[in-house]
Amino acid sequence: MFRRSGYRFADKIMRHLKFYSYCRCRHQPQPIRLVLSILMAFAILLCVSKTSRAWTMTGHSAVIEIGTRHLSEKAAGQIRNLLDRDPIELADLAMWADDIAEERPETDPWHAVDIPHNGAGYNRERDCKSDDCIVQKIEEFARVLADMHAAKPVRAEALKFLIHFVGDLHVPLHAYAPGPPEDVWDGWGGWEGPWIRIGDKVAQLHTWWDWKFVADLGSSSSEIAARLAAEITAEERMAWERSSSEDWANESFQIAREFVMRHGLIDRDRLEGNSETNPIVLDVAVLEEANRIAARRLKMAGVRLARLLNRAFE
Repeated sequence: MFRRSGYRFADKIMRHLKFYSYCRCRHQPQPIRLVLSILMAFAILLCVSKTSRAWTMTGHSAVIEIGTRHLSEKAAGQIRNLLDRDPIELADLAMWADDIAEERPETDPWHAVDIPHNGAGYNRERDCKSDDCIVQKIEEFARVLADMHAAKPVRAEALKFLIHFVGDLHVPLHAYAPGPPEDVWDGWGGWEGPWIRIGDKVAQLHTWWDWKFVADLGSSSSEIAARLAAEITAEERMAWERSSSEDWANESFQIAREFVMRHGLIDRDRLEGNSETNPIVLDVAVLEEANRIAARRLKMAGVRLARLLNRAFE
Protein backbone atom coordinates (compact mmCIF):
# COMPACT_ATOMS: atom_id res chain seq x y z
CA MET A 1 0.00 0.00 0.00
CA PHE A 2 1.21 3.56 0.49
CA ARG A 3 4.30 4.72 2.32
CA ARG A 4 3.25 7.23 4.95
CA SER A 5 6.02 7.61 7.50
CA GLY A 6 7.23 10.99 6.18
CA TYR A 7 3.73 12.40 6.13
CA ARG A 8 2.85 11.14 9.62
CA PHE A 9 6.06 12.62 11.01
CA ALA A 10 5.41 15.95 9.36
CA ASP A 11 1.80 16.04 10.46
CA LYS A 12 2.79 15.40 14.07
CA ILE A 13 5.36 18.20 13.92
CA MET A 14 2.80 20.61 12.53
CA ARG A 15 0.20 19.76 15.14
CA HIS A 16 2.61 20.22 18.04
CA LEU A 17 4.23 23.31 16.59
CA LYS A 18 0.92 25.02 15.96
CA PHE A 19 -0.10 24.46 19.55
CA TYR A 20 3.30 25.50 20.92
CA SER A 21 3.42 28.58 18.73
CA TYR A 22 -0.04 29.65 19.83
CA CYS A 23 0.75 29.26 23.53
CA ARG A 24 4.38 30.23 23.83
CA CYS A 25 5.91 31.71 20.72
CA ARG A 26 4.93 35.30 21.46
CA HIS A 27 6.91 35.15 24.69
CA GLN A 28 10.10 33.66 23.25
CA PRO A 29 13.23 35.52 22.14
CA GLN A 30 13.74 36.10 18.44
CA PRO A 31 16.16 33.12 17.96
CA ILE A 32 13.57 30.70 19.37
CA ARG A 33 10.86 32.12 17.14
CA LEU A 34 13.20 31.70 14.18
CA VAL A 35 13.86 28.04 15.03
CA LEU A 36 10.12 27.38 15.33
CA SER A 37 9.51 29.01 11.97
CA ILE A 38 12.19 26.87 10.35
CA LEU A 39 10.74 23.69 11.87
CA MET A 40 7.27 24.62 10.66
CA ALA A 41 8.58 25.22 7.16
CA PHE A 42 10.39 21.87 7.28
CA ALA A 43 7.18 20.11 8.32
CA ILE A 44 5.23 21.72 5.51
CA LEU A 45 7.91 20.69 3.03
CA LEU A 46 7.67 17.11 4.25
CA CYS A 47 3.92 17.14 3.86
CA VAL A 48 4.29 18.16 0.25
CA SER A 49 7.27 16.05 -0.73
CA LYS A 50 6.72 12.78 1.15
CA THR A 51 4.07 10.20 0.41
CA SER A 52 0.79 10.55 2.22
CA ARG A 53 -2.21 8.48 2.95
CA ALA A 54 -5.38 10.51 3.07
CA TRP A 55 -6.82 13.86 3.94
CA THR A 56 -4.56 15.63 6.38
CA MET A 57 -5.61 16.70 9.86
CA THR A 58 -7.68 19.48 8.28
CA GLY A 59 -9.80 17.19 6.11
CA HIS A 60 -10.31 14.48 8.69
CA SER A 61 -11.14 17.00 11.41
CA ALA A 62 -13.68 18.69 9.12
CA VAL A 63 -15.41 15.35 8.54
CA ILE A 64 -15.62 14.70 12.28
CA GLU A 65 -16.81 18.24 13.04
CA ILE A 66 -19.57 17.93 10.44
CA GLY A 67 -20.49 14.52 11.84
CA THR A 68 -20.79 15.67 15.45
CA ARG A 69 -23.47 18.16 14.37
CA HIS A 70 -25.71 15.20 13.46
CA LEU A 71 -25.12 12.90 16.44
CA SER A 72 -28.05 11.74 18.53
CA GLU A 73 -28.01 12.49 22.27
CA LYS A 74 -27.59 8.79 22.97
CA ALA A 75 -24.59 8.51 20.63
CA ALA A 76 -23.00 11.59 22.16
CA GLY A 77 -23.41 10.10 25.64
CA GLN A 78 -21.90 6.79 24.57
CA ILE A 79 -18.91 8.55 23.06
CA ARG A 80 -18.33 10.42 26.31
CA ASN A 81 -18.46 7.11 28.16
CA LEU A 82 -16.06 5.30 25.82
CA LEU A 83 -13.47 8.02 25.29
CA ASP A 84 -13.94 10.22 28.35
CA ARG A 85 -14.33 13.29 26.17
CA ASP A 86 -17.10 15.28 24.55
CA PRO A 87 -17.89 14.51 20.89
CA ILE A 88 -16.77 18.02 19.96
CA GLU A 89 -13.26 16.91 20.98
CA LEU A 90 -13.24 13.86 18.67
CA ALA A 91 -11.29 15.82 16.07
CA ASP A 92 -8.27 15.54 18.38
CA LEU A 93 -8.25 11.83 17.50
CA ALA A 94 -8.67 12.38 13.77
CA MET A 95 -5.20 11.05 12.89
CA TRP A 96 -4.91 8.34 15.55
CA ALA A 97 -5.36 5.54 13.00
CA ASP A 98 -2.46 6.95 10.97
CA ASP A 99 -0.29 7.59 14.00
CA ILE A 100 -0.35 3.95 15.16
CA ALA A 101 0.45 2.44 11.76
CA GLU A 102 4.18 2.18 12.33
CA GLU A 103 3.83 0.22 15.57
CA ARG A 104 0.92 -1.80 14.18
CA PRO A 105 1.80 -2.39 10.49
CA GLU A 106 -0.99 -4.92 10.11
CA THR A 107 -3.41 -1.97 10.08
CA ASP A 108 -1.82 -0.36 7.01
CA PRO A 109 -4.00 -2.12 4.38
CA TRP A 110 -7.13 -1.12 6.26
CA HIS A 111 -6.98 2.48 5.00
CA ALA A 112 -7.87 1.83 1.35
CA VAL A 113 -9.16 -0.62 -1.23
CA ASP A 114 -7.60 -1.14 -4.66
CA ILE A 115 -10.41 -1.36 -7.20
CA PRO A 116 -8.68 -1.80 -10.60
CA HIS A 117 -9.22 0.78 -13.31
CA ASN A 118 -10.89 -1.71 -15.63
CA GLY A 119 -13.16 -3.09 -12.94
CA ALA A 120 -16.88 -2.38 -12.84
CA GLY A 121 -16.70 -1.55 -9.14
CA TYR A 122 -15.93 -3.11 -5.79
CA ASN A 123 -15.57 -6.88 -5.79
CA ARG A 124 -14.99 -8.30 -2.33
CA GLU A 125 -13.32 -11.51 -3.51
CA ARG A 126 -10.94 -9.67 -5.84
CA ASP A 127 -10.32 -6.41 -3.97
CA CYS A 128 -10.52 -7.40 -0.32
CA LYS A 129 -8.92 -10.77 0.19
CA SER A 130 -9.13 -11.88 3.83
CA ASP A 131 -11.44 -8.88 4.41
CA ASP A 132 -8.28 -6.84 4.94
CA CYS A 133 -9.41 -3.57 3.36
CA ILE A 134 -11.22 -0.43 4.41
CA VAL A 135 -14.66 -1.50 3.14
CA GLN A 136 -14.87 -4.57 5.34
CA LYS A 137 -13.03 -3.00 8.26
CA ILE A 138 -15.64 -0.26 8.51
CA GLU A 139 -18.35 -2.92 8.68
CA GLU A 140 -16.35 -4.94 11.21
CA PHE A 141 -15.61 -2.03 13.53
CA ALA A 142 -19.22 -0.82 13.33
CA ARG A 143 -20.30 -4.26 14.63
CA VAL A 144 -17.72 -4.14 17.42
CA LEU A 145 -18.84 -0.65 18.43
CA ALA A 146 -22.47 -1.78 18.59
CA ASP A 147 -21.63 -4.81 20.74
CA MET A 148 -22.48 -3.82 24.31
CA HIS A 149 -20.82 -7.03 25.55
CA ALA A 150 -17.44 -6.13 24.09
CA ALA A 151 -14.82 -4.69 26.44
CA LYS A 152 -14.77 -0.90 26.71
CA PRO A 153 -11.18 -0.55 25.36
CA VAL A 154 -12.08 -2.70 22.35
CA ARG A 155 -15.13 -0.60 21.53
CA ALA A 156 -13.18 2.62 22.10
CA GLU A 157 -10.52 1.50 19.63
CA ALA A 158 -13.20 0.57 17.07
CA LEU A 159 -14.61 4.08 17.41
CA LYS A 160 -11.19 5.66 16.82
CA PHE A 161 -10.68 3.61 13.69
CA LEU A 162 -14.14 4.46 12.37
CA ILE A 163 -13.85 8.23 12.71
CA HIS A 164 -10.75 8.04 10.50
CA PHE A 165 -11.73 5.31 8.03
CA VAL A 166 -15.02 6.91 7.03
CA GLY A 167 -13.04 9.98 5.97
CA ASP A 168 -10.41 7.85 4.21
CA LEU A 169 -12.96 6.02 2.07
CA HIS A 170 -14.37 9.30 0.77
CA VAL A 171 -10.99 10.29 -0.70
CA PRO A 172 -11.28 9.28 -4.38
CA LEU A 173 -7.84 7.71 -4.67
CA HIS A 174 -8.48 5.44 -1.68
CA ALA A 175 -10.66 3.20 -3.80
CA TYR A 176 -8.80 3.28 -7.11
CA ALA A 177 -5.83 1.47 -8.62
CA PRO A 178 -4.54 1.89 -12.19
CA GLY A 179 -4.03 -1.82 -12.67
CA PRO A 180 -3.64 -4.69 -13.22
CA PRO A 181 -3.98 -5.74 -15.97
CA GLU A 182 -2.99 -2.45 -17.66
CA ASP A 183 -0.81 -0.98 -14.96
CA VAL A 184 0.42 2.13 -16.74
CA TRP A 185 1.68 3.57 -13.45
CA ASP A 186 4.15 0.75 -12.81
CA GLY A 187 2.57 -0.63 -9.66
CA TRP A 188 0.24 0.70 -7.01
CA GLY A 189 2.27 -0.24 -3.93
CA GLY A 190 3.93 2.93 -2.69
CA TRP A 191 2.73 4.85 -5.77
CA GLU A 192 1.68 8.45 -5.38
CA GLY A 193 0.70 9.19 -8.96
CA PRO A 194 2.17 11.33 -11.73
CA TRP A 195 3.65 14.73 -11.02
CA ILE A 196 1.18 17.48 -11.88
CA ARG A 197 1.49 21.24 -12.17
CA ILE A 198 -1.55 23.41 -11.59
CA GLY A 199 -0.76 27.10 -11.66
CA ASP A 200 2.57 27.60 -9.92
CA LYS A 201 2.35 24.49 -7.71
CA VAL A 202 3.76 21.04 -8.47
CA ALA A 203 2.87 17.88 -6.55
CA GLN A 204 1.98 14.26 -7.14
CA LEU A 205 -1.66 13.41 -7.75
CA HIS A 206 -2.20 11.82 -4.35
CA THR A 207 -0.88 14.92 -2.61
CA TRP A 208 -3.22 17.13 -4.62
CA TRP A 209 -6.21 15.10 -3.43
CA ASP A 210 -5.01 14.51 0.12
CA TRP A 211 -4.05 18.03 0.95
CA LYS A 212 -4.11 20.79 -1.63
CA PHE A 213 -7.67 20.43 -2.89
CA VAL A 214 -8.96 20.47 0.71
CA ALA A 215 -6.65 23.28 1.85
CA ASP A 216 -8.27 25.58 -0.70
CA LEU A 217 -11.64 25.22 1.04
CA GLY A 218 -10.76 27.28 4.10
CA SER A 219 -8.12 28.32 6.58
CA SER A 220 -9.07 25.76 9.25
CA SER A 221 -11.10 22.60 9.73
CA SER A 222 -13.62 24.48 11.85
CA GLU A 223 -14.16 27.11 9.17
CA ILE A 224 -14.52 24.44 6.48
CA ALA A 225 -16.88 22.32 8.59
CA ALA A 226 -19.12 25.23 9.54
CA ARG A 227 -19.53 26.37 5.95
CA LEU A 228 -20.07 22.90 4.48
CA ALA A 229 -22.45 21.79 7.24
CA ALA A 230 -24.63 24.84 6.57
CA GLU A 231 -24.91 23.82 2.91
CA ILE A 232 -26.26 20.30 3.57
CA THR A 233 -29.96 20.02 2.81
CA ALA A 234 -32.38 17.63 4.49
CA GLU A 235 -32.84 15.83 1.18
CA GLU A 236 -29.10 15.35 0.74
CA ARG A 237 -28.70 14.07 4.27
CA MET A 238 -31.45 11.49 3.82
CA ALA A 239 -30.06 10.32 0.49
CA TRP A 240 -26.48 10.06 1.74
CA GLU A 241 -27.50 8.11 4.84
CA ARG A 242 -29.07 5.37 2.70
CA SER A 243 -25.76 3.79 1.73
CA SER A 244 -23.09 1.34 2.82
CA SER A 245 -19.30 1.32 2.90
CA GLU A 246 -19.37 -0.59 -0.39
CA ASP A 247 -21.39 2.26 -1.93
CA TRP A 248 -18.85 4.79 -0.64
CA ALA A 249 -16.01 2.80 -2.21
CA ASN A 250 -17.77 2.64 -5.56
CA GLU A 251 -18.42 6.40 -5.48
CA SER A 252 -14.75 7.16 -4.80
CA PHE A 253 -13.67 4.70 -7.49
CA GLN A 254 -15.91 6.28 -10.12
CA ILE A 255 -14.76 9.80 -9.21
CA ALA A 256 -11.09 8.85 -9.38
CA ARG A 257 -11.41 6.91 -12.64
CA GLU A 258 -13.37 9.67 -14.34
CA PHE A 259 -10.87 12.28 -13.13
CA VAL A 260 -7.78 10.49 -14.46
CA MET A 261 -9.47 9.71 -17.77
CA ARG A 262 -10.85 13.23 -18.22
CA HIS A 263 -7.41 14.75 -17.70
CA GLY A 264 -5.37 12.17 -19.60
CA LEU A 265 -3.52 10.81 -16.57
CA ILE A 266 -3.41 7.27 -17.95
CA ASP A 267 -2.06 8.33 -21.34
CA ARG A 268 1.22 6.43 -21.79
CA ASP A 269 2.69 9.12 -24.04
CA ARG A 270 1.81 11.83 -21.56
CA LEU A 271 3.32 9.87 -18.67
CA GLU A 272 6.60 9.28 -20.49
CA GLY A 273 9.41 10.95 -18.55
CA ASN A 274 7.05 12.34 -15.93
CA SER A 275 8.89 13.78 -12.94
CA GLU A 276 8.84 16.70 -10.54
CA THR A 277 10.77 18.76 -13.08
CA ASN A 278 8.71 17.45 -16.01
CA PRO A 279 5.14 17.38 -14.68
CA ILE A 280 1.86 17.05 -16.51
CA VAL A 281 0.39 20.55 -16.72
CA LEU A 282 -3.31 20.94 -15.97
CA ASP A 283 -5.38 24.07 -16.37
CA VAL A 284 -6.11 26.04 -13.21
CA ALA A 285 -9.80 25.36 -13.86
CA VAL A 286 -9.10 21.89 -12.47
CA LEU A 287 -8.84 23.47 -9.03
CA GLU A 288 -12.46 24.57 -9.07
CA GLU A 289 -13.55 21.14 -10.27
CA ALA A 290 -11.54 19.28 -7.61
CA ASN A 291 -12.46 21.70 -4.80
CA ARG A 292 -16.11 21.11 -5.59
CA ILE A 293 -15.64 17.33 -5.47
CA ALA A 294 -13.61 17.50 -2.24
CA ALA A 295 -16.24 19.67 -0.55
CA ARG A 296 -19.03 17.28 -1.47
CA ARG A 297 -17.04 14.26 -0.27
CA LEU A 298 -16.32 15.94 3.07
CA LYS A 299 -20.02 16.66 3.54
CA MET A 300 -21.02 13.12 2.62
CA ALA A 301 -18.41 11.62 4.93
CA GLY A 302 -19.55 13.74 7.88
CA VAL A 303 -23.22 12.85 7.44
CA ARG A 304 -22.43 9.16 6.99
CA LEU A 305 -20.11 9.05 9.98
CA ALA A 306 -22.88 10.42 12.17
CA ARG A 307 -25.38 7.93 10.77
CA LEU A 308 -22.99 5.02 11.38
CA LEU A 309 -22.36 6.08 14.99
CA ASN A 310 -26.03 6.76 15.70
CA ARG A 311 -26.96 3.28 14.45
CA ALA A 312 -24.18 1.63 16.45
CA PHE A 313 -25.42 3.25 19.65
CA GLU A 314 -29.16 2.74 19.10
